[in-house]
Amino acid sequence: MIIDTACQALREGKCLEVHYKGTTRIVEVHAAGVKKDQHQAVFGWQLRNMSKINDEPDWRLMSVKDMSSVRLLDQISDAPRKGYKHNEAGLERFICQVRS
Repeated sequence: MIIDTACQALREGKCLEVHYKGTTRIVEVHAAGVKKDQHQAVFGWQLRNMSKINDEPDWRLMSVKDMSSVRLLDQISDAPRKGYKHNEAGLERFICQVRS
């Protein structure tokens, strides 16, 4: 379900609201898949962490097991961001990935 919504955000060019480790984050999804530890994960450009006022945008690899929920937003994603390297998101197997 979470991976499906992340891939939908990627396909539709929308941002994703992620409830991750007790915080709410706004992410531009760049890839989703399976890490070497066999856990599913979402890789993206984190625009905001709602619990940290001065949190700078940056790349994040977030394990699905640490997410309580995700929600597709109407906010347009600027993916792919400069610096994204195709097939190098810390994932062993890709389920979906932005075109670079």
